[in-house]
Amino acid sequence: TRMKAQTTLAAFRTENGAVTLPFDANTLGDILLESMSRQASDGKSESIAILCRSNRECRKVHEQLSALPHIHDEWLEILGAEDFALYQLRPTGAMLDMCTRRDQWEFVEPYTWDSLLAEYQALGHADMAKGIEDLRDMYQLMRLERGRPRMRDVVDFVQEMRASDIERLKTRTGISARDHRITISTVHKVKGLEYDTVVVLPSSERFPLNDSNGGEVSVADAAEEARLCYVAMTRARNRLYVGWPQGGRERHWWARRSFQGNSQNGAYTLQGLFRENYVSWAGQTAQVEDGLQDYIEKHVNAGDTADLLFGKAIYHQGRKIGSLKNETADKLNKHADHLSLRITNVIRYTAGEYMRLHNPRFYEHLHPLIKERRWFYMVLPEEG
Repeated sequence: TRMKAQTTLAAFRTENGAVTLPFDANTLGDILLESMSRQASDGKSESIAILCRSNRECRKVHEQLSALPHIHDEWLEILGAEDFALYQLRPTGAMLDMCTRRDQWEFVEPYTWDSLLAEYQALGHADMAKGIEDLRDMYQLMRLERGRPRMRDVVDFVQEMRASDIERLKTRTGISARDHRITISTVHKVKGLEYDTVVVLPSSERFPLNDSNGGEVSVADAAEEARLCYVAMTRARNRLYVGWPQGGRERHWWARRSFQGNSQNGAYTLQGLFRENYVSWAGQTAQVEDGLQDYIEKHVNAGDTADLLFGKAIYHQGRKIGSLKNETADKLNKHADHLSLRITNVIRYTAGEYMRLHNPRFYEHLHPLIKERRWFYMVLPEEG
């Protein structure tokens, strides 16, 4: 019974699905090919999700699948670490700027959207092809929602929606520019989503993930893992593959025993989060006058490799593009003079009235241009 509405829940399908537990992770490529050969009820290729415990493991799976001859890189999509508002993302933020400058009552016909896409393309942003694809998908979703949207509808859509909302809508409506789509994600990012085939990979991360109790495992630690396992398994519509190897991390949290995994001496792992970074650094006067904002806009892509040098400086192709907080640097291994990183996202950080009132010490060091346009680019790195 559904508790709030007091209505009886009833199954709407008569056919059975399939569960494989445990499965051999070495057969992942074969599982994907078999799933892609099927068609969903609407005649399109089935949706597939590979779920991992950490962003680092997502990236590792992406690299392994990209190396397979029968898996095309454009089929693969990684959901990011954070759930950003659309106005924070580079392509949708730029579209917000363009639409805000237009007549708000103007209808956004398909030819109008093509004109806006051409204007966006002229900006020369990095990762342009992905940006154009995302904007085309967004327009299709707005047409389904609003019918014949106006400029003000585009503005509202970008200001109100988050990346996770777009993923849910695309899954529900079947909108995607790709014939095949394999989503690689942490479990956290797929709450509320469903896929025809779900593969829950075994994890080699430390347990507890961020150990703050000196190696002791609490009931809450194990309960959180059990909750995530439940979320992961209930994302599957038709077929579910669950990794549960002997001696693996999953059996350790089930028994409430610590697991060292691949982590180094309990060291903190960069996860691509705002709170790990010295956020305002990229918008400060010295960096802006040195051309850093233009460099990030036109040359830094999500997925690019980067380097952590001197404890907290983030370098991209020899150029410093960001800095970690001192607290974050202190959590990392003291002996690590160099760490290989990967850029999880390039975002537009809001620098408006809220920042001026609540973080005046950081706001006063921002370049006047940043204060005028009320945002600046920053990068979010994770360990590669």
